[in-house]
Amino acid sequence: AMPSGGELTVASAVVDLDSAQAEQEEVAAGKYIEISVSDTGQGIAEGEVEHVIEPFYTTKEVGQGSGLGLSMVFGFIKQSGGHLQITSQLGEGTCVALYLPIISGVAATARDSDTTAAEARGAGQIILVVEDDSDLRHFVEQALDELGYRVCSAADAAEALNLLEENPGVELLFSDIVLPGGVNGVELWREASRRRKGLKILFSSGYTAGALPRYSLPEEGGAELLTKPYRKAELARRISALLEAG
Repeated sequence: AMPSGGELTVASAVVDLDSAQAEQEEVAAGKYIEISVSDTGQGIAEGEVEHVIEPFYTTKEVGQGSGLGLSMVFGFIKQSGGHLQITSQLGEGTCVALYLPIISGVAATARDSDTTAAEARGAGQIILVVEDDSDLRHFVEQALDELGYRVCSAADAAEALNLLEENPGVELLFSDIVLPGGVNGVELWREASRRRKGLKILFSSGYTAGALPRYSLPEEGGAELLTKPYRKAELARRISALLEAG
């Protein structure tokens, strides 16, 4: 944090991790893209650095941040086969370095994903999307529309329940778990499924199920979790499978 201003530096480089470095970071040896973000702000106390990637850990006052940012970044990096390194000096600043593996054949994978997405199409079913990030919500709306679904969307649980009442044909709820307004995605689904028997659910989160103990993901009702970030093809496949399950 730089409450009094300061200098923010973003840099990138190609680095080569040898076997010893890779073993220490629990990743594969080879070439990585290093993206570093450093500031000249307050810095982080030595005892707190190891905790900053934990979900909901924050030193900020209530209302100034949820403590989700670095944990989500860490989750994405680990899913991608990379690692994250944080160095900080109290009173001098912090540097966060991200290491992402350089992988060949990405173009072919993208084409394969597009083909899969084209195959897993809907037939006009109505899906209720609940996501407080407006950019991601619009992406999901557009993706599902292109896949042949009808979509209604909300930014929080209260709006979602109103839309559920207004749209009796909703077959599936696709909801983020961490929502604003005091009602999370799991609580929303429990109330929605009480009102609409047989409603399918696909949760979404930047965390894996193991990192979400406080939300007690339900075992009943075939609840599933789609971890962010996800591709359109994976979204299409998961929703199609849930709807076809009957």
